[in-house]
Amino acid sequence: MGMAHVPIRKFDDKLPHARLYLDDLKEIEELYRAAIKQIEPEGSCKFHYEIRGEMRFESLQDLEEHGGYASPFDMYMTLTDPRGRRDYSTPILRMWGWAKSEMSTPYQMLSRQWDLRAKLLAIFAPRRDRLKNLGR
Repeated sequence: MGMAHVPIRKFDDKLPHARLYLDDLKEIEELYRAAIKQIEPEGSCKFHYEIRGEMRFESLQDLEEHGGYASPFDMYMTLTDPRGRRDYSTPILRMWGWAKSEMSTPYQMLSRQWDLRAKLLAIFAPRRDRLKNLGR
């Protein structure tokens, strides 16, 4: 009997260049909150943002008060273990300027990474920077 060869689809963590706005970030927060509730109904998460690794913002309101445009820009999610063991903080979105943006999936959410990517692409699609995407 012969062996079956099944191609394994590699997960693509790259996202198109885009200019995201506060409403987009709010939508991304809601997307991740809903995903974690499906995995761990008692779990919770919070978000913070970093600009150029130099400035940290604890909320969208803080970002709004800062104003302007920033790159590189990182969005972090902190998952709170419902059993109170420890919190896990991980970057979920990195925007690099001229390099493509990247998403990261926390370990607890790996079973949802394809779904999360599809929903992130839907958020990015209307905000794509066509000029930057041409050469990449």
